[in-house]
Amino acid sequence: REKYSFYSNNNLLQGYYYHKENAKALIVMAHGIKDGADSLLSETLYFYDNDFSVFSYDNSGCFDSNGKENGFSQPLIDLHNALMFLNNHNRFKEYKKCLFGVSVGGYATTSIFNIDNFDVLAGVAVSGFNDSKEIFLANGKKYAGPLMYLGKPLASVYIDRTFKNYATYTSKDGINNSSIPFFIANSKD
Repeated sequence: REKYSFYSNNNLLQGYYYHKENAKALIVMAHGIKDGADSLLSETLYFYDNDFSVFSYDNSGCFDSNGKENGFSQPLIDLHNALMFLNNHNRFKEYKKCLFGVSVGGYATTSIFNIDNFDVLAGVAVSGFNDSKEIFLANGKKYAGPLMYLGKPLASVYIDRTFKNYATYTSKDGINNSSIPFFIANSKD
């Protein structure tokens, strides 16, 4: 694998490129919360063995990237910057690209199309969710119980100020804004 670094706002993120000769496309991998690119190594190997090149990266505050992991919208910001990096870098800009994301990475791979289509051919979201603000508040309720209802207005203001437009993007709208095929995998439990 080859290492590439790029910025997501002020955070320097570590990316990893797995080059496959005569690749069908470049799979851009987006990992789950509190994980890193290495948590998707078995998926990376699967794509590589099936004639795809792969680009994965550690989100802000994860593994070898700096910054801090500060919410469910940050991985969307990181994916946005990863795609901007790939589309502007001579090594990657000519590739056909597909997205693969797990959990918050699944949210990012579907919500990214609220911003741009980035010439992506297809997307896969595994165990993603629809709305970063709703999932943040739902997790807060799990930890704070009914007290979360008292803090909900403050939490909403924090999310809106921290993530601006990114906090308003949903997976449903992203999918509807795109014309590419998606594979969505979720389960009740």
